[in-house]
Amino acid sequence: MSPQPAISPSAAGIDAAFSGLRPFVPDALPWPSSLKAEILSQQPEPSWQATVDQLTSSPGGPPPLLSALAWGLSADALLRWMCLAARLEEVVSGRKPRSAALVIAEQWLRERDDHLRYEAYRLGQAEDFATPAAMAAMATYVSGPSLAPEEAPAEPPSPGLGRSTATSVLVSAAGSEALASSGFIRVNMIGLDLARGGDGRSGARDALAGLEARG
Repeated sequence: MSPQPAISPSAAGIDAAFSGLRPFVPDALPWPSSLKAEILSQQPEPSWQATVDQLTSSPGGPPPLLSALAWGLSADALLRWMCLAARLEEVVSGRKPRSAALVIAEQWLRERDDHLRYEAYRLGQAEDFATPAAMAAMATYVSGPSLAPEEAPAEPPSPGLGRSTATSVLVSAAGSEALASSGFIRVNMIGLDLARGGDGRSGARDALAGLEARG
């Protein structure tokens, strides 16, 4: 199998990598103004080493900045971030074929057709939930109104299950071999873009810049 070409760091090349995602407008952040100001003032660039060391390393769980964003963003914005982070990891890893489960998870986020949520789960299961992209399908499934079979009476998920599962996908993408040592910085770029009122795509382009697809 021949190696995949390197991803262009140009805006055009990065846009092409994420062309499957439609525009998205997140809800207002439900944070206290003091916390919001503190989080949004952070600049996720490798140059702020002291802050990076403090905010992107935590032996006991997800790093503080990622955790604050994951629990502060609206549920829709968090799922958007999750899908973009999973797509970022998949693009950089050069994995082929692309995850069908992630495509359906993204479609469910846009359309909210519950059949798509169940289909995402089935496809993720077929992919053994082995990658962030396939794991995103599980997070999509548990973010819906019911965990019961499609035609059965509803069985609501436990409170917070969708949010914690989506956060685990972010951690998996950020800690992946593909994104290497800058993974948490790059994944947080997407989250910060959403927190600042963007649609996540600008953050994804910035996160992808300088990385190359693997063969």
